[in-house]
Amino acid sequence: MSNPITEAIRAGRCLTGIATVIDAHGHGGPYFNFWVPDSDPASMVRLMDHIGIQTLLFAPHLAVTADPSAGNDLAIAWSKRFPGRLLGYAVPYPHRPELVADDLRRALDAGLVAIKLHPSLHGCSIDSPGYRAAWEVARERHTFILSHTWYGDRYCAPGMFARYAEEFPEVPVIIGHSGGEPRGFLEAIELAHKYSNILLDTTGSAVTGEWIVRMVNEVGAERVLYGSDMPFLDPRFCLGKAALSGLAPDQLRLVLGLNAKCLLARCGVSLS
Repeated sequence: MSNPITEAIRAGRCLTGIATVIDAHGHGGPYFNFWVPDSDPASMVRLMDHIGIQTLLFAPHLAVTADPSAGNDLAIAWSKRFPGRLLGYAVPYPHRPELVADDLRRALDAGLVAIKLHPSLHGCSIDSPGYRAAWEVARERHTFILSHTWYGDRYCAPGMFARYAEEFPEVPVIIGHSGGEPRGFLEAIELAHKYSNILLDTTGSAVTGEWIVRMVNEVGAERVLYGSDMPFLDPRFCLGKAALSGLAPDQLRLVLGLNAKCLLARCGVSLS
């Protein structure tokens, strides 16, 4: 079966006009732990233009590390500078649970579109009261959550999300990195089998094309989203893994962008 997306990638052509590509898992800006090149918004948008990524959903590194409030302000500014191209996640600071709901509402009211959690970098278990408030706001605002996960992480192993998936069935949750490594992929797939509001993403260097196909076969193409971790990882590599994985054209279109487009429409964001 001819696959124009695969053919374009093999030929080194941009996917603009061929497929809708929405990267559901990105970051941006300096990172405290090591140098990340080309992490400013203009550089990221230039690379997106080069390969055909329509929109990046992102949370600045500042938000998922030292200062979520300032990071949210940065995300708001970048979103306004590149409307429709950069869409920001609102990130809570879980160690002040009494402030989480209001902080998230303010960020969403200012133009951010969904909620991103990073229990590992914030050193706080997903089971904490501060994170529960994020699900309450997501339900109230009809939006979705992306959370970092990793196998064996005491803060956010995939299986720890079962309680929220059950209590908040109306809130879609993207299991970021799908658990991070093969044992985590299996744990995330098992979670998705049990709860229809659990989604997987392709973000991470360990998520090979074979694993992308397995995730699609296990949980359905409509519940797997393309993500790159840009600018941590080069999205050309990440896009190539998905496009050359062997997925059928209709499956690939869902994974690369149509699933994310549906999630965004749910929270009132319309992309052409």
